[in-house]
Order: sequence, then C-alpha cells, then structure tokens
Amino acid sequence: MRLLLFSALLMVCAAKVDSSTNATKVGQRGQVCDLSECSSRFLRAKFSSTETDLEVLSNRIQTHTEKIQAQGQQIQAQEQQNRAQEQHNRAQEQQIQAQGQQNRDQGQQNRAQGQQIQAQGQQIESLKRQIEIIQKQLPPKPCPFGFEFMPESHQCLKLDLRRLSWNNAREACRRLGPGVKMVAITNIAKQRAVTRYLQNEFIKPQSSACHVSGWPQGGRIVWTSGQTKDPSRCGNYVWKPTPRAEIGLTYTNWNPGQPSCGGEHCLQVVSGMEYRWNDCTCTVETCFVCEI
Repeated sequence: MRLLLFSALLMVCAAKVDSSTNATKVGQRGQVCDLSECSSRFLRAKFSSTETDLEVLSNRIQTHTEKIQAQGQQIQAQEQQNRAQEQHNRAQEQQIQAQGQQNRDQGQQNRAQGQQIQAQGQQIESLKRQIEIIQKQLPPKPCPFGFEFMPESHQCLKLDLRRLSWNNAREACRRLGPGVKMVAITNIAKQRAVTRYLQNEFIKPQSSACHVSGWPQGGRIVWTSGQTKDPSRCGNYVWKPTPRAEIGLTYTNWNPGQPSCGGEHCLQVVSGMEYRWNDCTCTVETCFVCEI
C-alpha cells in the first residue's frame, strides 16, 4: 500500500514538471516541486508519522512493563505472606504437639497419684483393722461405778434412767464426775457400741422409764449430745457433749425422713427405729446416755 502511494505521488510530481516551462518555476497559485523534493517531503512525513507511532508504542510498552512489575511485586509480597503464614502454622502445630505431650505427661502423673492415693487408702484401712484387733485384745478399761466398758469403741457408757430435758440431761452427765459427758456418736464404732449397750439395758424392767407415752414409733428413747448449731434454727447438727465443746457430724445414722425440723432441735436414739437417730423437741423429758 505504501509503495502504491509513493508511485502516485511521483506521477503527480512528473505531471507538474511537464506542465511547467522550466524545471522549477513558481506559479501564481502554488509551488511546483521536482521529483527529488516530492520524495524528500514524503519520506519526512512518513518518518515523522512512524516516529510518532513508535513513541506511542513505546509509551504503551512502558505502561505495560510498569503494570507487570507492580503485579510481580504484589505476587512476591503475597508469596512472602504465604511463607510467613506457613511458618506460623508450623509453629502452632508444634505448640499443639507440645501441649498434647504435656497433657499426656499430666495424665500419667494423675494416674500415678491416683494409684498412690489408692495404695494409701488401703494402708489406712489395714491400719484401722489392726487398731480394732489391738483394741479388742486390750484389757478392759477401768470404768467408774455404774459404767460399762464397750470394746468396740473403747469407751465406758452409762444409761441414766432419770427423765430430764436435753439441757438438764447434759448437766446431769457432767455432774457424774470428771471427764463424764453426754454421749456423742461420732463414728460407726460408737454407733455399734451404743446400739449393743442399749439393747442389753432395755431388756431390764427398769428401762421402762425410757418409754415416752404417745410416741408413735414405740420402744425406748434416749438423749444424746446432738443438737443444731443454733438451737433456735433447723439443720446443721453438731455434737455438744459439754457447753463449750462442738464436734461436727462426720458420721450420721438418721432414720429415713429425719431430721424433720418443725421446732425439733435435739438428737435422740430410738429403739423403735432400730436405734437410728431422730430429732425431737429439746424440752421433752426422757432417759439419756453418758460416756467417759
């Protein structure tokens, strides 16, 4: 296409040369060029256009190059972030593995401690049995007159047939002699001793004094040193063998449904309840058991 345009331009220039009288004349309305001049003008115009096109193309290439470089930098930054995230993930995995190992180690320690506690519990039970055997082999403890030695609990008990209120019964025990106090059933060994002692005593005719008329459960009733911590409020029973002593209940033998409260704040043992415990109004007068 460019060659055709160049040929046409040459033809126009040749026509203009023939029409003129000389090789170069200036006409009235324009200039007439020879073949070399027309060729030179055409080439300058063409080169100028080409340079412009090249400059535009170069600018486009430069713009695309800058975009590509920017994208490359973004890709590098993203790769660095990915590598950092991978390192963070590996660190977390290592922490999780370390924590898992710590948990396993702690579990082994807990199992070892559990085995030690179990072994200690077995040793304690064995010692208790040995103590019981030794206590049974001990000679009877010398008890004051009217008291009976109970090897189960290694104590002396006395059933007092006087009918007194709870407060008066505790004071009566204290007046029997030094160290005498109203009985506190603090463990199962004492419960067994009190039960066996009362079973033997209630066979005797004089034990009828311990019967409270109108009692729905029947049988004999005796006071113990059990009372609510606050005598004016229900619940929270303790042993009060003396006015200045309080012992928490670590062992209980309540009859089902007891303590029932309702203004009842003192603890008694009832034969009609299979020698289990019952709460009762502290002003009721009945027999009581003292110990030393």
